[in-house]
Amino acid sequence: VVSILYPVTGLRVRLPVDVDGTPQAMVCRASSARPHDVLYWILDDQYLGTTTEWHEMAIRPEPGPHTLTVIAPAGAEATVTFEVE
Repeated sequence: VVSILYPVTGLRVRLPVDVDGTPQAMVCRASSARPHDVLYWILDDQYLGTTTEWHEMAIRPEPGPHTLTVIAPAGAEATVTFEVE
């Protein structure tokens, strides 16, 4: 079983901005029932990378709606939709 802990479906998030106007990253979190699983992260059909043990991924999505999917090697997956303001 894979779960996305943050963001949650329906979340509207406003990313903090650095002094120079650059949006900061949001840190997404997931968990797996199997502690040593490698999780594969996908944002809007774009592969982001993998995590092991500490399932956190920093992303900088553009304003608008997004779909985040996390997949475990055994095929379990979780998907959430959220919006960046």
